[in-house]
Amino acid sequence: MIISLLCLAGLAGLIHWQKTRGSPFQKKIVRILILIECLGLLLSLMDFAHSHFLAESTVKRPEYGEGAKIYEFTVKSDRKKVTYKAKSEERQLSAKEIRKKFAQAEKEIDQSLPGENKSLSKIEKDLKPASSYADGWVTASWTFEPDDLIRSDGEVLNAGIKKTEAVGRVELTCQETRIVEEYPLVIYPANPKDADGLRKILDQAWADAGAENKDQKEMKLPKKAGKLKLSWFEKDGGRGRNLSVLGLIAAFALTFAGMEEKKRRKEKYLQALRDDYPGILNMLYLYVQSGITTRGAMERIGKAYLDRQKRGKTKKRPGYELLLQTIREMESGIGEQKAYEGMGRRAGERSFRKLSLLLTQNLARGTGDLLLHLEREAREVREESKARVRSEGEKITTKLLLPMMLLMGVVLAVLIFPSIYGIQSGTFG
Repeated sequence: MIISLLCLAGLAGLIHWQKTRGSPFQKKIVRILILIECLGLLLSLMDFAHSHFLAESTVKRPEYGEGAKIYEFTVKSDRKKVTYKAKSEERQLSAKEIRKKFAQAEKEIDQSLPGENKSLSKIEKDLKPASSYADGWVTASWTFEPDDLIRSDGEVLNAGIKKTEAVGRVELTCQETRIVEEYPLVIYPANPKDADGLRKILDQAWADAGAENKDQKEMKLPKKAGKLKLSWFEKDGGRGRNLSVLGLIAAFALTFAGMEEKKRRKEKYLQALRDDYPGILNMLYLYVQSGITTRGAMERIGKAYLDRQKRGKTKKRPGYELLLQTIREMESGIGEQKAYEGMGRRAGERSFRKLSLLLTQNLARGTGDLLLHLEREAREVREESKARVRSEGEKITTKLLLPMMLLMGVVLAVLIFPSIYGIQSGTFG
């Protein structure tokens, strides 16, 4: 009770402290906390009253199956007070309750023992004896006669037999009371038209075949089981099916891999176009600014690219190859506007499509507007290039973070392990 009072006082102090700090608890939370502490104090008062003023006259026995329970009391005599521990054993069932448990067990046996058989007077399949009934209150020990036809677990060995009478005997135990019940049984031969019955017949035929000529390397499969003719076929191992499934999976995998490779090549091509675009744009701007026509500027850029290729100073670049293709189209007689439109369509990349649009619009507006747009585009491209470089640098830094952490761990291990080893071995005193 004192602890509950201290907890209530501590809660009040904490609420006040939070309020003075300027971050009070929500009113709903305060009410819940106070309610919990008040309930705890009330329960403590009840426990205190029970342990000091309200003497007990009875204790509740644990039910059967719950196990013994330990009680702890404070016992007062005339002059002394002691703490006393005692164990209360499980409650025993009355004779009437035991009879009810036995009746319940017998009812469950009547329902479950036949198993899949229609009745105990015509048994073709296995019986279902259980080891306990009535929710575990009654334990059961089963025996069957003749035991060579029915095993203790209820398996019926009725392959190749004639109609036979048998007895099932069960000893039921509830606490210290035991009774024995008998159940008359009639066993019929296994039915070959039923899957379970046929399996029993095959089990017996296999066992008989295995018992013959045990010293031989091969066992002859039985061709008959009673009146039944048997033909044995090895189960399909599924090798062809598995190979077909594997081939289909491989086809899907190759298709997916091809799609990924095509996607990777396209992305690489687009990235190469993006890399070539700033150089082409700057050179085009410089040529146009110096008074050269758009077509002339593109031809000069293409010629310079071919010269660098002949001297071995550059490899094939998608952006410049696209430019050359556009120049060849114009040389073959295609109109300048259609050639520029074809360049943007073939490129499939945003920057070249934008350049294509600028060039086609220039044919209608004139060179003055083109210079302004090219200058603005060049400025935007430079900013995008800077942003891309920063992004790539951040990715590289992130990739290097894990190796750096691993290296730091190795360094710490090298520094700390000798110290720990020295302390354990007493090197440092």
